[in-house]
Amino acid sequence: MKVCHIVDTLPILHKEIGGAEWAAYRMIKAQSKLLDVFAISSNRTKNVEKTDIKFYEVPINSKSFSTKIRMGLLPFNKKIYHTVKQILKKEKPDIVHLHEFKYFTFSALKAAKDLGIKVVFSVYDYWFFCPLSKLYIQKERRICETFHGLGCVRCFSIPGAGFYLRKKIFEKYAKLIDWFIVISEDSKDILLHNKIPSRKITVSSLVLNFSKFSKLKKEKKTILYAGWLVPHKGLDILIKGLEGTDYKLIAVGDMTVDPSYSEECRNLAKKLNVKVDFIGRRSNEEVINYMRRCEFLAVPEQWRIPLSTVMLEGMSIGSKVIGSGMSSTREHLPKQNVFNSYKDIKDCLTKAKFLKTTFDDKKIVDQTIRIYKSLLKYT
Repeated sequence: MKVCHIVDTLPILHKEIGGAEWAAYRMIKAQSKLLDVFAISSNRTKNVEKTDIKFYEVPINSKSFSTKIRMGLLPFNKKIYHTVKQILKKEKPDIVHLHEFKYFTFSALKAAKDLGIKVVFSVYDYWFFCPLSKLYIQKERRICETFHGLGCVRCFSIPGAGFYLRKKIFEKYAKLIDWFIVISEDSKDILLHNKIPSRKITVSSLVLNFSKFSKLKKEKKTILYAGWLVPHKGLDILIKGLEGTDYKLIAVGDMTVDPSYSEECRNLAKKLNVKVDFIGRRSNEEVINYMRRCEFLAVPEQWRIPLSTVMLEGMSIGSKVIGSGMSSTREHLPKQNVFNSYKDIKDCLTKAKFLKTTFDDKKIVDQTIRIYKSLLKYT
């Protein structure tokens, strides 16, 4: 069986990546031991001579205004469509597996369907139902319950009619996808609410590529935050919850993505006399080492994140993980490890359970391959 994975960016090719891109890469790498796989991604931003997977690059200017308009409202690009179609004609895959593919827009999906190829989509965020992918009203700092449509004017200054049209377009293309893989029950509920048939949805986890649990000596009263420094990730909520404590917080994250929010968090920590070490962006390997050192890993998400890869990594290598009840972290953590507001964080740190958790990567990969086979009527 031959599988083509389409993903906007990959850790081996690009500098700016997040948890979704690591999740895609780990799945591709794990499948390469069992299947004939290759990837299509945007043009690289790293100098790489050799990679461990076969891939094709498609020139995409992800930062251009036209690309952002296509991603948000009119998700189609003829040039990308023809480029992807030519690659698929050459390689002749049995399955196209879409991951994060906003840069490619629906051009990649239509190219596959026009060639009669079955398409699977792994859902890591909510681009299908929100122009900003988060279902989060940034100006008001709260979760959006209405999905895309006329209500999008709360986040944008352009007329709402354009977003009503967006909804119609996305609903049309969603029908072309043969199978959706989601990574939490909450994510499945969102798809069901948006009229994706239950029979086309499978809830699965993520491939981690390291699932050996190891209980290491930790530095007491240290907390790690690892993620983007943006409002919906909730670092300010975590800092508020640590007021009056002697915990030390290590904040890993790029401070240039939203400089005003980064400065807000710095000022808040200073005002509340909370010990925070802002260490900027770090490699995945460095983040893992911090997880091994710190007693706690905090995941204070303020949006309905489908599943936090950072949380799974922390659980896998032996951190005491605490997380916000506003996100799908509540599906994976015991009640003692979940906080619903910043006022609960102190109590949560006191009562949090140490979780000995392992993840079966092989089981997850096998489940995905069974989905492929069912679509192809393989036995």
